[in-house]
This record gives sequence, structure tokens and C-alpha cells, in this order.
Amino acid sequence: MVDAVVLIWRVSSMPAEDSIDSSSIGLLAMLRPGEIAGSTLASQVASQLDAAIAMGILAKGTRLPSEPELAAALGVSQMTLRSALATLRTRGLIATVRGRGGGSVVRGRAEPLESAIRGRLLTTGADELRDLGDLYSAVTAAAAGLAAGRADENDILGLEELATLLSTATTAGEFWRLASRFQVKTGMAAQSGRLTAAILRVQIDLAGLRSNAIDRESLAAGFPHSRIVESIRDGDERAAREAAAQQCDAEIQALINCRLQLLLETDG
Repeated sequence: MVDAVVLIWRVSSMPAEDSIDSSSIGLLAMLRPGEIAGSTLASQVASQLDAAIAMGILAKGTRLPSEPELAAALGVSQMTLRSALATLRTRGLIATVRGRGGGSVVRGRAEPLESAIRGRLLTTGADELRDLGDLYSAVTAAAAGLAAGRADENDILGLEELATLLSTATTAGEFWRLASRFQVKTGMAAQSGRLTAAILRVQIDLAGLRSNAIDRESLAAGFPHSRIVESIRDGDERAAREAAAQQCDAEIQALINCRLQLLLETDG
């Protein structure tokens, strides 16, 4: 078993049936899946690709590399990869065409049931949310600070594009997918593989807790992503760290408030 599952992805928006080519190898993010009793390597690979699709990192219409190329990038055998891809096909997440010119294309992912998200949020204690928030704030602020000193013009333009899309998002699902991609892009702009991996892990944990009941409009208005981008563009590491930390803290507090409201409704 390999020590890590490596996930190929591209943060920027991708048109229908865009390919992830060899030049995107530089956009690898290392994820270290938790050890789950009875979990096979194939199921771990499938879970990580599922999470990438759920967050929009692997966008609908993205054509995956050939099986040999993807297996090599993931550090697994082609047999393991085929098993993982079969799981994704069963879930309706990818479609595969065999033969010359064929391959696997991401079909997208259905929005998670709001009832399931609320149930998970209700069973997640406030202390656990704060603990997750501490990690969220620490890694995101660190990435933003480093990005202020390391980001190139393409990184900044990518962050600006995501910030603009976030400000005009019309659905909760779209907003949170873009928010996740913004955080991951910040890790990439920091040129830190380990920070990017940590941010991805936090975003996977948060994805199952972001209820539609969260007042995301107030959150976006009070802590706009554009503030972080401006600080990064200005090269102001301290301001970038502070803006990123404030945004993370505000989101966790919004989650805690949402949980409290759901508890009151349940008791009522």
C-alpha cells in the first residue's frame, strides 16, 4: 500500500470534456487518507476522487488521463485504479467509453441531501467544530501569508476570478464549491504542497457540514474573498493572514450558530 494518494486536479474552471494533460502534473496535491478498518486502497482512491468531484476540483466534463497515466500519478496499480473507477461509475460520477479515443469523463455529482447535512451538523459538537476551525484558520492563514510573498500574476488572477464568481453565486452548492476551490488555490499560490493537502482535508470535512441554513450572504458580505486577494496582490503578508483567519473564524461561528438554531428547532 502506498503512503499517500496523489490526486490530479485543476483549480481553474474547465470547459466540457477538457483534458487533464501531462502539463498538469505540476498541479498534484497529496492527500493522506485516514486508516479505515476494512478499507481497501481502491476504496480510498475512489473516496478521494469522489471528494474532488464533490468540491468541483474535478469539474463536470473533465476528461481524466489514460488509465496507465492516472495509475502512475496516483502511485497505484492499474488494477487498483480500475476498481476505483468502477466504483465511481456505479455511483454515476464518471462515464467511461472504451476503445480508441475513449476514456473516463466526470459526469458531476448530485447535491448532497440537506437532511443528511443537517443530521451530521447536529451530531457534531460545538467543541469539535471549534477544533476543526482552529486547524482551518491555521492552515488557511499560513497559506494566505505565504501567497502574499510567493504568488505570481497567474495565481492572483485565478484568485480574483474565483472571488468574483463567489460574489455572484446564486446557490449554496455553487457558493461552497467555489469557496473550497478558492482555499485550495490559495494553497497552490503559496507554493506549498503540504499546506494545500491540509487545506483539501479540511475542505472535505467541512463539505458535509455546510447546511443551506447557514447565512452565507451575510458571511460573504462581512468577509469578502476579495479582501484576501487584495492583500496577496499588495504583498502584505500580515494583512493576508489576518483576512484569511477572520474569514475562517466567521465561517466556523456561522456553523456553530446554525447548529444551535437547528437544535432549538428540533427541541421545539
